Amino acid sequence: MKLFYRKKGTGYPLIIIHGLLGSSDNWVTISKSFAKNFSVFMIDLRNHGRSPHSDEFTIDAMMDDLLEFMQDQQLESAVVLGHSVGGWVTMNFAIRYPDKVEKLIIEDFAPKKYHYNLIEFMQWLLNWDISGIKSLREADHQLAEVFKELSVRGFIMKNLKRKKDGHFEWKPNLNAIYNHLDQVSGTLDENQIFAKPILFIRGGNSDYIKPQDEGLIKKHFPQANLKTIAGAGHWVHVDEPDEFMREVFDFLV
Repeated sequence: MKLFYRKKGTGYPLIIIHGLLGSSDNWVTISKSFAKNFSVFMIDLRNHGRSPHSDEFTIDAMMDDLLEFMQDQQLESAVVLGHSVGGWVTMNFAIRYPDKVEKLIIEDFAPKKYHYNLIEFMQWLLNWDISGIKSLREADHQLAEVFKELSVRGFIMKNLKRKKDGHFEWKPNLNAIYNHLDQVSGTLDENQIFAKPILFIRGGNSDYIKPQDEGLIKKHFPQANLKTIAGAGHWVHVDEPDEFMREVFDFLV
């Protein structure tokens, strides 16, 4: 599949992969800093953002898409950064294609099965009738009845796209994502190891990477370095962008 992407800067390639229901849009601001030293490629995973939709939404399909993207861009290897579910994609990709990944950066995700409340969340989105909504203000008003945090509502609304008739539709393929929620996290086989440098960055206010996960991380990624950024939640690069970039640059230089 030919993925939509944005590119900034020149230098050694840095590929950034967003999380579930995210897109390359989420990385435009912070990429300006990375672009001073790297050729930054921000991609939209299949069924997300401006990339094509497909009924297939498996980890293998997403890895194939990334490999095809690198081949199309004639990238022999790259630094790869993945946030959340994007981190799960990049972990698997690095293990399968170690020669394609020079260094790996994982933002707030561990190689384990997550049992978060995604099913109910996705069901709510699928059942939300957006056909009659005429403005983002109206959408926010409806969302506020369920989601009190402005950041969560803003995240959801970034997935809405206005149609020619003025109403809205979803950018992501919610049905395909919902039908494959078992693919967005998981465990690795005993012998799956990526032996190159890798940086895990977790938010101090997030519980996605717990202390007991550190042994699991080291098992599959023996050169892993784990950094915690105080005051940040799951979206570390949004909550504490300066500290996030500092850790990434320290790791890459």
